[in-house]
Amino acid sequence: MSVVNLTEQLVSEHVYRGSETDYLWDQRRTGFGMRTFPPNLTHPTGKKKWVLDLRKLGAGIRCIADWPALPIEGAWLLAQRLYQARLLGEVGLPQVVGTGPDRTVQDLANRHLEWAAAHLKPKTLQSLRSLWRASILPLLGCRRLLSLTPEDVEAWHQGLVRSPVAANRAAETLAAAWKMAERWAWVPPASNPLRHLREYRFREQGRTRVLSEHERHRFLRALAQLEAVHPWQVALWRADYLTGARWRSELLPLRWSQVDLEARQLRLDDSKTGAKVIHLSAAAVELLAGLRRGTDPQRAERVFPTSVGTARRTWEQACRLAGLPRGCEDPKQNVRRHDLRRTLAQVLDDQGVEPTLIAAMLGNKSVSVVRSHYARPSEARLQALADQAATTLLAEPAPPMEVSNA
Repeated sequence: MSVVNLTEQLVSEHVYRGSETDYLWDQRRTGFGMRTFPPNLTHPTGKKKWVLDLRKLGAGIRCIADWPALPIEGAWLLAQRLYQARLLGEVGLPQVVGTGPDRTVQDLANRHLEWAAAHLKPKTLQSLRSLWRASILPLLGCRRLLSLTPEDVEAWHQGLVRSPVAANRAAETLAAAWKMAERWAWVPPASNPLRHLREYRFREQGRTRVLSEHERHRFLRALAQLEAVHPWQVALWRADYLTGARWRSELLPLRWSQVDLEARQLRLDDSKTGAKVIHLSAAAVELLAGLRRGTDPQRAERVFPTSVGTARRTWEQACRLAGLPRGCEDPKQNVRRHDLRRTLAQVLDDQGVEPTLIAAMLGNKSVSVVRSHYARPSEARLQALADQAATTLLAEPAPPMEVSNA
């Protein structure tokens, strides 16, 4: 039995010394220490467990968690929690490592999705299910929660290198679910194996693709060519182009009861950012007024009575007719549907509109989202600023003013 300054490095280097009571007690944390067990094939230097001395409270020395499943700081927090619970005479102590059923990552996924179903929007819930099913459970689903180490999750994350954005979202989802598991007392506090995620997460580059002036002109001409065959779908994409609304979650389910042409507004009861109002330009009002004249709002509740699949096919046809890139090796060059929203923000930014007003137009709650994802200086604007700076830098100095002695 030794009293030492217990650290992660010391624990890592320590080997079994042949004693039945091979304890290392921390000189800074009273009653907290580590026990090393005889070596075996799985643990050639001896299995190590964190221990808590409860002999003064009549409970002996208890093993509370495995190392390295729980690092020293997390084990110390757990030890304090257990000591206080014992001191207060609590019987139903929270589960700790090595006790109770061996919960797996699959169990965590089920519980997390139950919580998400009660608190999140359906589309967000769908995205979470997809992340669990496609990125997390295939490799980690059968793993015991308490057996996961930071090295395990880092190796899993790096194995998803072909889809870096999805890998980062999956890791963030698992980290958030683990925090909930700590609150549910499924795992000890401060035991999250993704606590070092920032050190190895993949670098993400925000998408900046917008339609140029010529591309916008070709896109509108392509929509005009398709209008006779796909009138509702063309109207949908024109409305998306003019308003910057989210085509699938905001325009496709839009109903005439949410349209106020006199006030030039679309009043949405729900959206990605909650209830919001979309302000309409004169061109957008004219478009919707034409649709209303061609339908009976009392019988046709939806403004754009079309399906997701048909709308997508019309988009693809319009892109082909307009010559917009769709199959480039560099995915950043391809045009996506969401680029219409980004294009509107870019046009407003080039006109000198304040980011707060752009955020209000698009329905974003945060101005930082507009700055980082949508409104970025265009090449033409940056070139003009460069010319303006060069003109000032190369200008001849003004002649000094003559001072009269009179």
